[in-house]
Amino acid sequence: MPSSHAREAGPAGGSGPGGPLVVHGRFFQDPAQFDLLVGRCLPGLDDPVVVWVAGCANGQEAYSVAMALAAAGRQGFRILATDVSPEALARTGSGRYGARRPRGLTALDAERYLRFRDGAWEVADALRAHVETLHHDLAAGPMPLPAGTCQVVFCREVLTGMTVDQQVSVLDRLIRWLPVGGWLFLGGAETERGGASVFQTVEVGDRRVYRAVRPALHVPARAQRSAG
Repeated sequence: MPSSHAREAGPAGGSGPGGPLVVHGRFFQDPAQFDLLVGRCLPGLDDPVVVWVAGCANGQEAYSVAMALAAAGRQGFRILATDVSPEALARTGSGRYGARRPRGLTALDAERYLRFRDGAWEVADALRAHVETLHHDLAAGPMPLPAGTCQVVFCREVLTGMTVDQQVSVLDRLIRWLPVGGWLFLGGAETERGGASVFQTVEVGDRRVYRAVRPALHVPARAQRSAG
């Protein structure tokens, strides 16, 4: 369970719009948010759950989400991992993480979800089958899935590398794209700008997640920009 990884924070720095942004250097980074995913978000979502992980970097976050869903007994789930960097997408697709056990995973996690093959730990085929990669520019491109088909978005530590205008634009599109009942995860220092009329903030300790509680079409984009 994610709670077994509590307090394992890790370094960040990697790829994103216009240059380096974030690489999640370990699995289950900021584990309290994974506890929120399992304990508060998943119980209200029907299978198959679809999760978009924006700025997937080395893939640890996408596979952490996949592990959390598998451990929760969810069936047929789909994880879409996107990034602007072809190298990041290749690393995520390979799911290989070196000869030492990857940081953030317990020995039990490694036994359940990884295999040691050809001198390196790699994500087991059964779990990797739930994760697909796609080249996508969060700052400029259209959303990677049709509106209303994705229930959870992980967009953590990605907005910090953007200008304020880019942040507002991305969040405006996310607000309009998520279905009612959908969930948005941001980084610890990031907030949804101007979406208070659409999002309910769920807080546990010092961590939060945002839940869409009203149809996004009821939120004028101009009003959101002025609020941000």
